Amino acid sequence: MSGDAQSVAAMPARGALVALEGIDGSGTTTQTRQLVDALVRGSATTPPLRAAATCEPSTGKLGRLLREALAARPTLDPGAMALAFAADRLDHWAREVAPLLQQGIHVITDRYVYSSLAYQSVLLPESWVFAINARAPEPLLTIYLQLDPQVAARRREQRGQAAELYETEPIQRAVAARYDDLLGASMAAASWQLAADGDWRRAGPLRQRHGRASEVAIVDAALPLAVVHEQIVRLVDTVLRSPPRPGE
Repeated sequence: MSGDAQSVAAMPARGALVALEGIDGSGTTTQTRQLVDALVRGSATTPPLRAAATCEPSTGKLGRLLREALAARPTLDPGAMALAFAADRLDHWAREVAPLLQQGIHVITDRYVYSSLAYQSVLLPESWVFAINARAPEPLLTIYLQLDPQVAARRREQRGQAAELYETEPIQRAVAARYDDLLGASMAAASWQLAADGDWRRAGPLRQRHGRASEVAIVDAALPLAVVHEQIVRLVDTVLRSPPRPGE
């Protein structure tokens, strides 16, 4: 085997990016952490995978500034907030996500592009929010944890933490409606769907919006946390081991 062939053979397969999305209280943070734990641990039927959890806003300098802005009163102009989220996303990708993917590590992110599209386009033109996020690469899969805003509000109250900028009932209802519009209001609109036998299947087309073509699955986040976790783990394992769509 030549030196070049040895180098290619030694290179790890590229990792995949999976994004969890949903309104505040839908469980994106909990499910991200538990999903990574399950992938790394493996099971009797699935071998362990290399995986890492991350989040947006990120833990970098821009992300820390955004978290301060989300907790502050008053906060930044909506347009400035949208630009800051987009800038943090590109920095997050270059600084953390891309290097992990290149090492063959699957990255599970608690929020990604569709968070900006759902939250920022409540007050700003949707096309502009898409435009400033156009350079963010598309994940392999976006999982939408769909939850009624009233249920989410009760969950946030139980956390006993101070409400952040977007955690008011009117905003959360508007954001939930934006998510439904962007990613689908029911599982039947998703590109991955849960069959009666409990398996996930690629059953629908990609979600198309402003030039973005997204693989989307919708999970009922009102189900018990353990059930939601089981569905997500089975989904991600299926997607990671599935061949790409024709033409990809």
